[in-house]
Amino acid sequence: MKKTLKVTGKVLAVFIILNLLGAGVLYTYFTKHKKELIKKASVEIGDRIMASVKVKDADISWFGTFPYLSLELKDVNIIDSSNSSNPIPFLEANHFLVSFDIFKLIKGNFHINRVLLSDGNINFIRDSNKISNLHILDEENPSKKASHPPKQTLFNFMTLNNIRVYLIDKSEQKKYDILVKHLTCESDFDDTVTSFKINMNTHINFLGLNILDGYYGKNKDIEGSFPLFLNSKSKILTLKKIKLYVDHEPVIADGTFHLDTAKHFQLDLTAKSISFENARTSLLEKTQQTLSMIKVSKPIDIEISMHGDTKYKSIPHVNLTFNIKDNILTSPGGKFAHCSMTGNFMNEVDLKLRRSDTNSMMTVTDFDALWNGISPIHSNKIIVNNLIEPDLNFDLQASCRLTDIDSLVQSDDVNLEEGIAKIDIVYKGPSNISSKIIPDITGNVSLSNAEILYVPHNMRLTKCNGLIAFHHTAISIRNLSGSLGNSSVSINGKVNSILPLFSNSKAEMLLNWDISSHFIDLTQLVPLISGRNHKHRNIKKEQKTLAGLSYAIDSFAEKCNIKTNFSISKIVYKRFEAQNVIAELSLNTRTGWKIQSLKLDHSGGNIMLNGSVVQSNDDNHKVLLDVDIHKVDVSKIFYAFDNFGISSFNYNNLKGLASLQANLQLDLNDSAKIIPNSLKGEASFRLENGELIDFKPIEEICAKIFPTRNFKDIQFAELKDKFTVANYKIKMDKMEIESNLIHLYAEGTYALRGNATDLTIQVPINNLEMPDYYNAPENKGLNAKTGLSVFIKAEDDGKGVIKFKYNSLGGSKKKVKSSKHDKVPSPGT
Repeated sequence: MKKTLKVTGKVLAVFIILNLLGAGVLYTYFTKHKKELIKKASVEIGDRIMASVKVKDADISWFGTFPYLSLELKDVNIIDSSNSSNPIPFLEANHFLVSFDIFKLIKGNFHINRVLLSDGNINFIRDSNKISNLHILDEENPSKKASHPPKQTLFNFMTLNNIRVYLIDKSEQKKYDILVKHLTCESDFDDTVTSFKINMNTHINFLGLNILDGYYGKNKDIEGSFPLFLNSKSKILTLKKIKLYVDHEPVIADGTFHLDTAKHFQLDLTAKSISFENARTSLLEKTQQTLSMIKVSKPIDIEISMHGDTKYKSIPHVNLTFNIKDNILTSPGGKFAHCSMTGNFMNEVDLKLRRSDTNSMMTVTDFDALWNGISPIHSNKIIVNNLIEPDLNFDLQASCRLTDIDSLVQSDDVNLEEGIAKIDIVYKGPSNISSKIIPDITGNVSLSNAEILYVPHNMRLTKCNGLIAFHHTAISIRNLSGSLGNSSVSINGKVNSILPLFSNSKAEMLLNWDISSHFIDLTQLVPLISGRNHKHRNIKKEQKTLAGLSYAIDSFAEKCNIKTNFSISKIVYKRFEAQNVIAELSLNTRTGWKIQSLKLDHSGGNIMLNGSVVQSNDDNHKVLLDVDIHKVDVSKIFYAFDNFGISSFNYNNLKGLASLQANLQLDLNDSAKIIPNSLKGEASFRLENGELIDFKPIEEICAKIFPTRNFKDIQFAELKDKFTVANYKIKMDKMEIESNLIHLYAEGTYALRGNATDLTIQVPINNLEMPDYYNAPENKGLNAKTGLSVFIKAEDDGKGVIKFKYNSLGGSKKKVKSSKHDKVPSPGT
């Protein structure tokens, strides 16, 4: 053993001594011929790549390409000076080491075996006129071709350390920026095939295949050790399942690149476990931005197959598949736990059309997840055609909280606050509003214990249950029940077509529905006729996940005409109560509400009316009504409507059964109250079994004529007359008033407010006879012979006080002496 070690030591010693002697000889030779060698190296490189080569200094390096002896060139510049007076160097390197055959060098034959570049730049430049510095690599200098044997490679082994590779091609809008931290390339030439063994560690600053579209793979580290094969005869570069590490995650690449004029290529990439973020940030910038709202917690599987050619403006065919299993996906629409799906993307749906985003399709199959960790959701297939104007085709089965759906829809006007929706639909149509694609929806949405807020009118529907069925472009509402405050409603209806929401169609969108209820408090419905309060959530369009659906919901109330049939057992509105309400109403988006018919029972009688309610501005509504009231308790109706704004008497002053036919016009404010001075119209009325109780103005008038009679309770025969109402003034035709105390006639104008009263009262002299208290009074008629009468003029003095003047029928100017009773406060003062 000891003998063996001694022999080995002697051999090593001899080898070292020989190498040191050889190095000394070489160093002596290099020192003596340094300038000559620098010139030979510059000329040799320049001849092979057709360029100007400048070398500042050189030295012998033993360790730079150990165990090979190398010539180290310092501050090397390789410049294509043929096309510019101030060219950008093709190569700049602080250190350029080349190894060579020592014996050939001594004989004066310089041949490069190995190359090492450190700390520099390689620049590939082509201007907009397609003038490039790349031609320096095309072929050897023609004048020197004969001096080199055919099929000889430029080098056998290359190493790059800290070299920035920069390419800009203005003619084809390309720009690359790559930092080669470390790369070794060993070449082996065998017949027509050159094999390259590559070991690299690079950093991609950016890749711009077409900078008008943006950049790929910004700030990506790529590492790997792999072979490449170049066939010089067929001009094909081959990749055979090479393994690359993109940001330390493995990707398998397999493909061929044709370097002939066709420039065809086929590339397949497989990543069996890569993070979604890594895959996303490797894509085109605008695609990265689109996908930035999505986060996937665990790695996914991706396979990409591309083929085409690398010519300018040529777009390769891309087919991408991905697989997600039991993952967590977060998006603007919520968090999807236990998410599984498979997907596919292709950019050539129609072979006759150009490959582009408009000719692309994304398909997702077998989508399963728990939406926000609670709501199960499933889709057999989701297809997205045309990435510019997306066309969706999907089925959806889910049981979701309405709050989750609200986070997707994000309507400005409708807020889904509570409840569950069971969804089973098939949708074909646009993801946004489109005039080209008509949505087609079939299936059902079932609501359970829902709570919905209509923001513009602050109306909240609670305890809502029912079914919404979709029939292509029509929608049915089935047994939808809920509560508005203390009012309950049940709704069945149908929307004939939602087409106008998604297109410029002039077709009418009509909602027909039937509403029934046991009880409705009309104060809960007042906001429906009030102006929009302009309050909404103001979510920006770009922040909305389903902007198209949000727009459709928000524009529904503005574009949809409504025809409604009401059947209500009881309604109340403040003091007003009615039973057996049957109504037919319609809402036109341009003309407002129209009451085709309304019938109800009230205070022992019934009321029928029709008319319209038109919004004149945000706060006021103009109401036109034809009213037919039949035998309604007059005291109750005055009570119900707060005496119709009359301050001179109230419901306690009246009794009897009133019938009325009227054509009225009035204005309502946004609280559905009558605006002062807006009531006007014509009416004829009849009062049966009427009584006037404690009405001071009548008491004071009559007391002047019959001071001994008690006018606190006046019982009338049938009262009937025609009158007009305007500006708080009632203009009466001549009306007979036959009572148990007095018989008289009245006509003229009576002011409900203000100082415009002007009445003429005719009191027949036969009233001096004692009245018949025991028999019901009977009217004598407007044309009855009354004999002599006293005429009383009741006028406002302009100061709010009514004064009375007496005149005889024969034109007598006899004046009745005025007393303190002559001055009666004007009604309303």
